[in-house]
Amino acid sequence: MPHFLHKGNVAGMAAFKGHVRLLFWKTKSMSDPHGFFRGDSSSRVDIARLTDVKQLPADDILRDYIREAVKLNYESVKVPTAKKQPRKPAAVRPYFKKALAAHPKAQTTFDAFSPSCQRD
Repeated sequence: MPHFLHKGNVAGMAAFKGHVRLLFWKTKSMSDPHGFFRGDSSSRVDIARLTDVKQLPADDILRDYIREAVKLNYESVKVPTAKKQPRKPAAVRPYFKKALAAHPKAQTTFDAFSPSCQRD
């Protein structure tokens, strides 16, 4: 998975058996005059799924995208971060709740675990 950097992340590629993914890190801040990005992504990084080399944009168009991505790095534009949703408490099975209720120290220890540990 090669990635290209210049004053920060610019672009990257990922190869799979049937396709290649081409991504730019700051697509939410980039213009897309040629409609290359998916546009339906809620991700910070937009990815084009290519199954044929003919799907690549012309060299001059690709250079325009790269130049714009590099320009954003020079301007110190940050990638917008997604708002974190509060995590739901772990679902605890009834037999486990009953066992914890019988042992207050175990309940206290379990409550101190992070949600991911509680799910485990």
